[in-house]
Amino acid sequence: MYAAERRAEILRLVQERGRVAVQALAEHLSVAPETVRKDLNELERHGLVARTHGGVVRVDRLSYITPVTERSGLREAEKRA
Repeated sequence: MYAAERRAEILRLVQERGRVAVQALAEHLSVAPETVRKDLNELERHGLVARTHGGVVRVDRLSYITPVTERSGLREAEKRA
């Protein structure tokens, strides 16, 4: 299976399930986990998925996260304490 085919299948599974573990992807695709990680890095670089510890999630599942630039000035008193 070519890299483009693997990545398309990864995207399909992530869209279908919402999140997928690296090990599950490796077993499903019959490749090494390192190969999956490289594919996930490439997909994340293009903004198609978001990497998590041990896996990947759909980008829209992370919409609740406020960017660091917006959070930097919040709760300054608590941070100093």
